[in-house]
Amino acid sequence: MIFRRRRLWVVLVVVPRMAFLLRLGRPGFLGVFL
Repeated sequence: MIFRRRRLWVVLVVVPRMAFLLRLGRPGFLGVFL
């Protein structure tokens, strides 16, 4: 359960950060997913 919780925490932290970097670098690229 600790592993699953850590995994969820990593997803919640890393995904928005990567999305933010993609938004700064490639607005059109992010627009395809969102």
